[in-house]
Amino acid sequence: YFVSFERNNDRESANQYVTVPTAAIKSGNMTGSNNPIYDPATGDSTGAGRTPLPGQIVPAARISKITRTLSDKTPLPNVPGDALTQNYFASAPYIFDRNRLDAKVNWNAGKLTMFGRLGFLRYNMDNPPVFGEMGGSETSSAGGNPGHGWGDTYTIVVAGNYMLTNRFIVDAYFGWTTLGTNVDTPGVEEQQGLKLGIPGTNGPARYQGGWPKFSVSNYSDLGTPGAYLPYYRSDPSKNYVTNFNWVKGTHDLRFGVDVSYQAMNHIQAEGGSGIGAGMGGFTFTGGPTTVRGGPTANQYNSYATFLLGLPTSMGKNVITSKDDKVTTRAWQYSSYVRDRWNVTPKLTLSVGARWEYYPVPTRADTGLGFYDFSNNTVRVCGYGSVPAGCGVDVGKFRLLPRVGLAYRASPTFVIRAGYGITNDPWSLARGFRTNFPAMLSLDYSGENSYQPFGRIENGIPAPVLPDMANGVVAIPKTYAANSLPQKFKRGYIQSWNLTLQKELRYGFTAQAGYVATRSVDTMGPLDLNAGQIPGAGNAGRSLYAKFGRTTTSQMIMPIATNMYDSLQTKLERRFAQGLQIGASYTWSKAIGWSQDSGSPWVQALSYFRLNKRVLGFDRTHNLQLSGIWELPFGAKKRFVSTNRAASAVLGGWRINTLASFMGGTPFSVSSSGTSLDMPGSSQVADL
Repeated sequence: YFVSFERNNDRESANQYVTVPTAAIKSGNMTGSNNPIYDPATGDSTGAGRTPLPGQIVPAARISKITRTLSDKTPLPNVPGDALTQNYFASAPYIFDRNRLDAKVNWNAGKLTMFGRLGFLRYNMDNPPVFGEMGGSETSSAGGNPGHGWGDTYTIVVAGNYMLTNRFIVDAYFGWTTLGTNVDTPGVEEQQGLKLGIPGTNGPARYQGGWPKFSVSNYSDLGTPGAYLPYYRSDPSKNYVTNFNWVKGTHDLRFGVDVSYQAMNHIQAEGGSGIGAGMGGFTFTGGPTTVRGGPTANQYNSYATFLLGLPTSMGKNVITSKDDKVTTRAWQYSSYVRDRWNVTPKLTLSVGARWEYYPVPTRADTGLGFYDFSNNTVRVCGYGSVPAGCGVDVGKFRLLPRVGLAYRASPTFVIRAGYGITNDPWSLARGFRTNFPAMLSLDYSGENSYQPFGRIENGIPAPVLPDMANGVVAIPKTYAANSLPQKFKRGYIQSWNLTLQKELRYGFTAQAGYVATRSVDTMGPLDLNAGQIPGAGNAGRSLYAKFGRTTTSQMIMPIATNMYDSLQTKLERRFAQGLQIGASYTWSKAIGWSQDSGSPWVQALSYFRLNKRVLGFDRTHNLQLSGIWELPFGAKKRFVSTNRAASAVLGGWRINTLASFMGGTPFSVSSSGTSLDMPGSSQVADL
């Protein structure tokens, strides 16, 4: 048995550069802009025919009292010079403490061996926001979220092996883990939005407290950033595994089953279009202060829109589930068989197949809800007249093959190759965790990118609570929702490789190989209510004419295929005569249509081809150099081996080296989406 305890205390002076408006911009003086600042009270509803504000000045009488207050609370630039971006240096102390306890007991009873393990981890973090009491993003990127974070993780594992014969062994495993993570944002106890005089922001629950999010294009956010804070999560999981291993002649046969269970219990108002969480949020772009057909909006335009109190979109997320807790329950079943066959002393062949089944997840007390594109309702699975799983066919009979071989062509030369298919592990529970009606994602936006939704003083419209009726629930046109196809096709990943390895003289080994993957039918959300016509605004949305829907309506579905190809090389010298060196070089290219199972950049189907690009994580060149040199001093070494005092001081030292050289990540040329005026798509360069 053993017991270990580990404690880490991290104290840092964290810092970050962010963007804030200058004193002139905060006062409404936009004379520094090369573009005219247009008066949103002029022209027509399409944004055409507007006239500039006299002298590029936002009239003081028209500045909103609410946004004036927010502007006054925003710090001025503190970076020397006249920079308009990255002009504020924020610094604050960052604290992260972690305590970890592990204990393990082994038991050996001849043919039966078992062990049990208990793990416990507790952490505490304090990561102040860049604007102090006014919130904003986290000061330290190491902490991930601004505010106070804390949580506990408990793990219990019981496992054993039983030798039925000297050629047949059974091993089994049971694991249970519960993961608790929490983040409180500064001022969460206060109803700051209501104090500002903005109706419809804060609510009575804790997750609805604090500052709303104020997002002004080209500036750093004020208030509660993102659309997911604060949160309080408890996620238990269980895993059952049994494996059988049988050696028969030249065959090594292994097969087994694996059953997994994952649950999520979250008090977290995350979802929708990302405008705001439980306390609400407001977005200000440059559209209302530009003119249709005129110059692209810049940061002067967006801040003028902000000062005028004209949000182009607003929204919030409201949890309707019991105890303000959003839940999911998901099972996964799998089995496999693999035969490793020593065909000849030089050739080893491995052949196998895996079966996996992912049922439609549920909630703790009911099923998930899926949006019905045919009638603008949401069907709650297993509730009332709606069948369990909503009748979605997820497929049960997909076998995934794997094959590999190793051939020793000579005592110093080996060829290896392999091919396999694995399922895309994209979690449906995660994609539908906050779907309607368990949570209401209220998203409101202007009729086009040149129009605000309304005035900030009018606030966010009150939520309409769902009527569950017989399980088919009507959904307001401004509430976001997700869905699944009735015949759901899970994507898969093909992987293959061919590697040559050669042992060289002087202890060196060289290796070169081709390694590739194809993420076929990459899973992700595609907004089927995204705008399809440039310049049409909400009127160009697919479901606008039919139901008047003006918000996100996503289908979780296969989107496209992502490709990765690489040449991977390695040269190593094993440790000898006190020296070990290694060098590896990879040339690679990653091309795809969406990244990290996210939404495509362009969701208009007729322009979908524009999504194909080099993916953001691609690094064409990657060179890694390493080495270990054991210094030649001390006993049995070349120098001072007979001098006991010098040997004690100088002996036993090693020098480790590591050098890393990588190419840069790709960048994309983009611009304000105001002139595009096609919701759901970004303005990208036509390259």
